[in-house]
Amino acid sequence: MPIQLCPKVKLARMFNLSRTTLHSIVAKRESIAESMKKYGSFSTMRKKSRTSPFQEIEGKLLQWLEYMREHDLNVNGYLLRQQAMAIAKELGCSQFTASNGWIERFKSRHGIFWKTFKVLNLYSFDAIVIKL
Repeated sequence: MPIQLCPKVKLARMFNLSRTTLHSIVAKRESIAESMKKYGSFSTMRKKSRTSPFQEIEGKLLQWLEYMREHDLNVNGYLLRQQAMAIAKELGCSQFTASNGWIERFKSRHGIFWKTFKVLNLYSFDAIVIKL
């Protein structure tokens, strides 16, 4: 049975969308599908799929974080910033600064959050937790 195509105006009415919203969805369908693959169908991360202008740095930093997690090594904000700066230098990105804002947005984009652990009430340290 062949798939029946309907006009965009009719489709917009069917889903109670404006024509411009439907046009945006159709135009961005590939990035929406990619986001669904990456985050899942019901994830809140898909609502705003913003990307960083430093995708290559973020990719290498995520690989480094995965390595650290696999080897049960703790990572704190200072270490994350230093590694991001080292990667940027390696890639020749002189305009990159691992500001607090960039780190917070990086963590938000990739579902990373910090958790403070107390050990025998003597001291506390930050560890990185990655939601999978």
